[in-house]
Amino acid sequence: MNCRYCVSGSTIRNGRSGDVQRFHCRSCQRYFRDRPPKFSHEVKALALDMHRNNVGIRKIARFIGAAPATIIAWISKAWIRKAHEAMTADTLDVPHETAAPDIIEMDEIYTFIQKNGSAPSSGQPIAAGRGISSPGTSPTPA
Repeated sequence: MNCRYCVSGSTIRNGRSGDVQRFHCRSCQRYFRDRPPKFSHEVKALALDMHRNNVGIRKIARFIGAAPATIIAWISKAWIRKAHEAMTADTLDVPHETAAPDIIEMDEIYTFIQKNGSAPSSGQPIAAGRGISSPGTSPTPA
């Protein structure tokens, strides 16, 4: 029996888990069973794709036939993170505009802050753009 992790031939039998033979690899010190995984990589990729498309964990688990904890474990695995990094690397090729805008528009809305029925300390509404004035206007509201 070859190790499923390092493909080494230096494995020994190490008991049984129910009716399935367990093995121990002397090269990589990992344990594995003589049974194929319950879910294939295609099913795990489908779960990841559903998660990317905002399908809930419980609905993914119901659709695939696995426990929600299993789905969460798949999502947190390193191979899924690698797939996410590859996906974001593809989207990073799109140039983003980093320059600040030239024009900022402000309107005449005032904000009045009141909490639990008590008036603000000054008793006056607070202007949204107080302290910033354009030519020909005063910084205080009229």
